[in-house]
Amino acid sequence: MSPRGRFVAPLLFAAIVVATLAVLVLSQTARTQLVVDQIELTNIVRPAEGEHAKIEFRLTEDEASGTVEVVDADDETVEVLAEDEPLGDFEFHRFRWDGAGAEPGVYRVRVTLDSLGREIVLPEQIVLKPGRDG
Repeated sequence: MSPRGRFVAPLLFAAIVVATLAVLVLSQTARTQLVVDQIELTNIVRPAEGEHAKIEFRLTEDEASGTVEVVDADDETVEVLAEDEPLGDFEFHRFRWDGAGAEPGVYRVRVTLDSLGREIVLPEQIVLKPGRDG
């Protein structure tokens, strides 16, 4: 083995160890910064049939002034479900959206946490569909 070859394997091993440690630190940081968890949404809603979306989530931080909105694909507010309301930590926050006046399409829920300086769009979608005949 050449002199250079003897150093390549230990250097590669060290690089793998450093990269693994960096990933562990980053993933632990992401976990500690999790603010919203235990999300449940009704994914398909037909307002013409009297259905509504159930929206439920839990915060891991206490929020003195939070806003919960339904937003469309262009990130425009369609309906405000709660505005400047206290949202306690480790409490389930439940909302309903009937989709009244909204066009069929895909919607999401945006949670703005003023005192924490965070705006979170929940990853789950609410698909508003016309009635069975539509």
